[in-house]
Amino acid sequence: MCPNGIEFKYLTDVANVLYGYPFEAEKFSEDERNIPLIRIRDVVPAKASTYYTGTYPKEFIIKAGDILVGMDGNFNLEKWKDRNGLLNQRVCKIYSKNSDAVLDNFLYHLLKPLFKKIEDEIKGGTVKHLSAARIKQIEIPLPPIEIQKKIVECLDKFSALAAELQAELQMRRKQYEYYRTRLLTPHSESDSTDNTDDATSSSWQWKTLGEICELVKERVSAAELNENNYVGVENLLSNKQGKIPSVSVPATGNVIKFSKDNILIGNIRPYLRKIWFADCDGGTNGDVITLEIKDKYQNMILPKFLYHALADERFFIYDTQYSSGAKMPRGDKDKVMEYKIPLPSLAEQERIVSILDKFEALTTSLSEGIPAEQAAQQKRYEYYRDLLLTFDRKAE
Repeated sequence: MCPNGIEFKYLTDVANVLYGYPFEAEKFSEDERNIPLIRIRDVVPAKASTYYTGTYPKEFIIKAGDILVGMDGNFNLEKWKDRNGLLNQRVCKIYSKNSDAVLDNFLYHLLKPLFKKIEDEIKGGTVKHLSAARIKQIEIPLPPIEIQKKIVECLDKFSALAAELQAELQMRRKQYEYYRTRLLTPHSESDSTDNTDDATSSSWQWKTLGEICELVKERVSAAELNENNYVGVENLLSNKQGKIPSVSVPATGNVIKFSKDNILIGNIRPYLRKIWFADCDGGTNGDVITLEIKDKYQNMILPKFLYHALADERFFIYDTQYSSGAKMPRGDKDKVMEYKIPLPSLAEQERIVSILDKFEALTTSLSEGIPAEQAAQQKRYEYYRDLLLTFDRKAE
């Protein structure tokens, strides 16, 4: 449709780049009744985790559909999906100056892969930084508005399919949580028939975490650690989603050791529900609780059953209740060790683990279940996006 090529322009010629405002930290809140504060950690998953109680400049209000980019670390670019919020420092908003010249949705599809390239190009220390000036100098193709509309229409269909998969995943996660709570409730205390008839209160025992587990104190040398077997609270994922590789591994000294089948729980801001069932040996730090089943209970408790018992919503409600601190609340380890775990027979533990592991594969596995289909859908989207957004430059 453009046989002679198209014009390329600097982003600053066609779009505004608004850098976030330094809101007062003492007015940050966890109360969702206040206005959301969009911080760099909120760009992905496009949902606020902090709220603001003070007054604010109106020009920094962000609404659903706005294009945001994180300016430090990973330069994630996403559309905001939550309710209206405030643009905090270290986050940028990008929006069209003239919708007759460039569409916001066209900018979104076009810029997302460009920011990944910029991230790869920028050299620096552990944390990379991106300036608003650098963003403004991004050169972009500018096809006629009718072509932009056709491209957006096509790519938005792929995005809609991805949104359907995400909605399905959220429903399955809710279902998973429901059955986890039911299966971990002794039959006599539940109106559900999820448990077998022999899973009566008489066949279940209640033990405190301190009775059956110990906090690991053994140390391991930093020389034995890498991005895959070092786990800090920053690379544990929220909402029980496991972990990602660490971007900051200690180079010297000794850290707390963990072993395969240990359970690691983030101890800072416990309401984030960070927990991981270790699949290897490695090291962690004091901001992570590391639990190991005591020798005398090794033949009475399945490690994976204990993991599911601690991934239950009731544990995180309990942990959050006893946490202390305003900005960065920390869990109380003594109280954590007082938490009571229901223990059925080994046969019942195996049955429960089998059911919950199937739910876990459906909701978290990258090789099967919904996340695998999401990954395939993302590849299809990227393939067609790259075809549709590759243009010849018009001769000068």
